[in-house]
Amino acid sequence: MTKVSNKAQHRLEVLKDNKVVLKLWNHYKNFYQKEYQTTEEEKKRLGKFIDNLKIIVKENARFNEGAKSFKLHLNHFGDMDLSEFRKKMTGLKVNRAAYINSLLMQRRKRFLLDSVKKKVKKMKDKIEKKLHPGKNRTNDSGTTRRPTSTATSESTLDYRPYMNAIENQGQCG
Repeated sequence: MTKVSNKAQHRLEVLKDNKVVLKLWNHYKNFYQKEYQTTEEEKKRLGKFIDNLKIIVKENARFNEGAKSFKLHLNHFGDMDLSEFRKKMTGLKVNRAAYINSLLMQRRKRFLLDSVKKKVKKMKDKIEKKLHPGKNRTNDSGTTRRPTSTATSESTLDYRPYMNAIENQGQCG
């Protein structure tokens, strides 16, 4: 979907050609498996889709000029306006019992994963101590003392590899 939207975004004039927009619209509906109840609803969604495409094109032009630090792409919300998006994606409305059960299940999974990770870390530390005795010694407080390196400072570290990927949190509010 990104490749198709990138092709259509390079010029705003492309959106004036109905054939290109309809082709992109049909590809969008197929890709995100969108189905509408009536033709009136589909026309309304197509209008919102075109409005969102125009916003994407304009903002990406600002990115290309260096005025923005990010690029926009089409996603499964491309046929909604801002008020619909806010109504659908903000505010938590769930079955309370099912929600609590899912939280408990997530907590159990997290506990199991954390305990497995701790055991694996302990095993790695034991193996490391056997392979390289004296490399990492503990001080009186029980913390590990590692050799200091002057080659890297905090200002030159790139933390992005250590960060979690962005996730869709659904109706998290």
